[in-house]
Amino acid sequence: MLTKIELSDSDFKRISDFISKNLGINIGHKKYLVESRLASLIGKEFQSFSELVDHLYKYRDSITQEIINRITTNFTYFFRDMIHFKFLRWYLKENAKKEIRIWSAACSSGEEPYSIAITALESIKPSTFDFFKILATDISTKVLVRAYSGVYEGDKIRSHVPNHLIPKYFDYNKENDLYLVKKYLKDYISFRRFNLKEHVYPFKHKFDIVFLRNVMIYFGKEEKELILQNIYDHMKEGSFLILGLGESLVGIEHPFKILKYSIYKK
Repeated sequence: MLTKIELSDSDFKRISDFISKNLGINIGHKKYLVESRLASLIGKEFQSFSELVDHLYKYRDSITQEIINRITTNFTYFFRDMIHFKFLRWYLKENAKKEIRIWSAACSSGEEPYSIAITALESIKPSTFDFFKILATDISTKVLVRAYSGVYEGDKIRSHVPNHLIPKYFDYNKENDLYLVKKYLKDYISFRRFNLKEHVYPFKHKFDIVFLRNVMIYFGKEEKELILQNIYDHMKEGSFLILGLGESLVGIEHPFKILKYSIYKK
């Protein structure tokens, strides 16, 4: 009978410290989550969690990136927190500007930016704007590859995307029960790896709306304040920042004004 190899408290602390220092993500007390996501690497690439952690500190290779990807991958789904997409629809109809730039700042496996794009195309005619683009970023290369591919399981689409929109924006592979995002929808989105903890953001143009949902929980107070200030500096006057419905900026210094439903205004 095989004995389960468990993640010790000391190795969990080393992992937590590494993720905090290098990515600015606070994984708190989620030891069980880290252990479950890394367990399959033990007995294959590594003989123990201690060996895995040693590798994390010593090397910058594909295995290191795989470890980071597993720890930082988030759960998401299409049209999560529908009230935010209703707000987006209202905003686009009320602000027929020449240029609209939207940033999905923690896009995970792509459900959020594709939901943004679908909402936009259902709200306005593309010809309404001279320029319309969505920037989708995440720190995990693994989820970015999946996001860019635009391939999703049948249940994931049918459970969250309205039936009348599915054939309009997805091609269906009946044999594998998979949906593929249509090219003309993908063309509105640029995917890029980016660490929100960076002190200097490389964006040349400012954004009209920034989706920063369900990611701030991973950062400490100082990191949150740095991120919020950097995002503020890269937003247009009168633009909006959208957090997850369960998130709050209470106790965090920031320059935004609260509007409603986790929506903030510059």
